Formats: sequence, C-alpha cells, structure tokens
Amino acid sequence: MILGSPAVAQTQPVRQCKAYVQGRIDVLDAQLHKGEEPNVARKLLKRRDRLKDQLADCEQNPKAYKKDI
Repeated sequence: MILGSPAVAQTQPVRQCKAYVQGRIDVLDAQLHKGEEPNVARKLLKRRDRLKDQLADCEQNPKAYKKDI
C-alpha cells in the first residue's frame, strides 16, 4: 500500500479506536486485579464487557469512542 492511500487513511482511526478502548479495558483489569468489593467488581465487569463490545465495533464505527473522551 502507498502512504496516503484511502486504505491506509481508514485504518488510522480504527487503530486509534482500538488502542483507546483496549487501554480502558487494561485499566479496568488492573482495578479488578487489585481486588474490589463484590458490588464494585460486578460494576467493573459490566463496564469491561461493554468496552469489549465497543472494541469489536471499532471496525464499523471507529469514531464512536470519542464520545467517551
């Protein structure tokens, strides 16, 4: 692929989306690893599951993560 081609330009937002969402998942995993109370841990797990769904959606809508910033 040639730099500046549409295929390369489209992959940049997808990479940014995946990197951002994966970073948030890693932070939640670290919080869970520290050990939280059961109610807090349950909320963190639900949030992590939503982020994993969002990570899968990065291909279709790579700019969706910006609403979280």
